[in-house]
Amino acid sequence: MEACRSATHEALTKAGIDAHTIRGVGISGFHHCPVFLGAQNRPVRPTIVMHDRRLYESWQELERTDVLGQITAKTGSMVSQGHFPPIFHYVRKHNPEAFRQTRHIVLPKDYLRLRMTGVLATEICDATGTNLIRMPEKRWSPDLCALAEVPRACFPRSACRTKSAAR
Repeated sequence: MEACRSATHEALTKAGIDAHTIRGVGISGFHHCPVFLGAQNRPVRPTIVMHDRRLYESWQELERTDVLGQITAKTGSMVSQGHFPPIFHYVRKHNPEAFRQTRHIVLPKDYLRLRMTGVLATEICDATGTNLIRMPEKRWSPDLCALAEVPRACFPRSACRTKSAAR
């Protein structure tokens, strides 16, 4: 978050723009890596990114137990080593204290939005990358969450609402 704040300040200063004149900000995300948030919506551990070699063991275990096969069958989307389910599995298995402290799970872009606006939410295009969305309903899937052993309650309730659904 500090890097985001610093880069924004530097860009505004170099451009000679008064921050009070800004009407909107666009945020773009890198990947669907879970950010585990605890009390006061602060991260309980560093976020693992998709190219982390530690994830291979988790991916193998999920593949061996057919969790990934079932997710792929239900979503039509294959799960790679650096996707949400293996990262979640790794944290749950190797960092149980952080997992116990977790109250919410968001994606990196969502964390930036939370810190900038106080809004805990995600967008459907990002949420589908977790492999835990029921389509075409655009809702968190209780079946997929149970299969991956992800507590559905950790996701933002407003997560998959579109503008028209929110009205």
